[in-house]
Amino acid sequence: MNIFRGDRYIDERKIAEGVRNGDSTAVRKLYDIWSGYLFALCTRYIPDRSEAEDILQDSYLKIISSIGSFTWKGSGSLKAWMSRITVNEALQYLRRQKRCSFVEYKDALPDR
Repeated sequence: MNIFRGDRYIDERKIAEGVRNGDSTAVRKLYDIWSGYLFALCTRYIPDRSEAEDILQDSYLKIISSIGSFTWKGSGSLKAWMSRITVNEALQYLRRQKRCSFVEYKDALPDR
């Protein structure tokens, strides 16, 4: 798919192939094009800006490391694939936070 960005078109399939081949320019384009969208997606789940930035960074690490599993399915498939990874990272973060937020009682609790 060609994405119109400013005054030029960007081929997302070509960017995905570049990232898969280890092209640092393609990695930079991947970040520049979709980081704003993916950050907004993070903030829907994680309202704290600093934490959302951490989730975005974790998401990009996962996206880049698993780009080999990405399968082109047509226009918008790269964005959808990256969005799914980002949402999953945010949900995992929330699950970890919930698991870690508990109260420990030192006294025995009554049975009733």
